[in-house]
Amino acid sequence: MKRLHYTFLTLTILWMAVIFIFSSQTGDTSSNTSGTIVNFIVSIFVPDFDGYNATKQQDILDIITLIIRKGAHFTEYAILGFLSFFTTITYMLKKSALGLKEKYGELFRLKRIIYGLASLIFTCLYAISDELHQGFVADRSPAVLDVVVDTCGGLAGILVACVCSSLYIHSISKKIKGSKNP
Repeated sequence: MKRLHYTFLTLTILWMAVIFIFSSQTGDTSSNTSGTIVNFIVSIFVPDFDGYNATKQQDILDIITLIIRKGAHFTEYAILGFLSFFTTITYMLKKSALGLKEKYGELFRLKRIIYGLASLIFTCLYAISDELHQGFVADRSPAVLDVVVDTCGGLAGILVACVCSSLYIHSISKKIKGSKNP
């Protein structure tokens, strides 16, 4: 369990660094990256784009840009939420002196909720610090909406991690019960 905990801890820290690097991009660099993705999506999903007037084209570009940029925020923080949840859970299991039955029983379910909330708070605080960091980057500015989107992404990642851990616990519980009944 110790190795698994350090693996998730390392992945969490590396992912935080990835988010920091993306946030360190200037506004122009970030816009160019988004623009490339938006143009690719427009070429696939809006085949008659060139036939629209300039106002309609700009409206389409604005909507797709918003979806891509907020979707990127959501996804970044969904991954962070997922990783931070497993970092905290594996830490708890590493520190626990309980037997398998107790580790995966009711106490563990309650602690998963507590660690899930802790992971959500951590993700939200990192989102806030990320937005504050963007205030010091050229042509970037902090946005409360991004913190909300980031936190919602973190929550989604934590919920997926909860489902994954529940499935794992269910399989372990079946093995424990199965070993008692030969």
